[in-house]
Amino acid sequence: MVIGLAMGLQAAVQKEGGSEASRSSEDRAVAFLIREVPLWFQENRCFSCHNNGDAARALYEAHQLSYPIPARALADTTDWLGRPLDWDDNKGEAGFSDKKLARIQFSAALVEAFEAGFIEDREVLIEAAEALLPYQRANGSWPIDPESALGSPVTYGAHLATYMARRTLESADASRFEAEISRANNWLVQTGVRTVPDAASVLIALEGHTAPEARAQQAHCLDLVKRIGNSK
Repeated sequence: MVIGLAMGLQAAVQKEGGSEASRSSEDRAVAFLIREVPLWFQENRCFSCHNNGDAARALYEAHQLSYPIPARALADTTDWLGRPLDWDDNKGEAGFSDKKLARIQFSAALVEAFEAGFIEDREVLIEAAEALLPYQRANGSWPIDPESALGSPVTYGAHLATYMARRTLESADASRFEAEISRANNWLVQTGVRTVPDAASVLIALEGHTAPEARAQQAHCLDLVKRIGNSK
């Protein structure tokens, strides 16, 4: 529930203006996340990749858009995100902890924390980016476990994971990670796309890319979204 709301809020707060009704909905979503983001650590004494990853990421972005976010809502998460070398030691429930997915989600939240000014040391961002490199395959992707390859409300598919990991590398140091970013871009342009979540991830990832192959992939993804939408 938290991850779905967080990602929905992220899309909503990126829109300029909006009706009074939509603004009220965004306010309610922000209020929910202000409560839920710190609650997981308070109750479980560990950090959740959904609460302290995706949901916190939405709050950092909301802060940049001038939503009033109390310091207490992000204090524990900001401290945690500032220590990437400790992420693998996070206490978690056996069988439900995916360190690769957690690193991708925490890194994405760290990017937003950095851009929002909560974390100022770029070396922390570079540490997080470096830790993602062993998980990138030779083809350029960051695949998630096969059983969750299509993505769901509680995890990422390979397309979204690759976009989010690539974004971390770009934000940390695009020159330093040029080769890995290029491989990710090549995979995103060439990969097969079969679902709306995959198509949406690739469309976001290739925004601004004007090479013919990228434009063709964008057109394919947009057509898939329209076809599936019209069939409902």
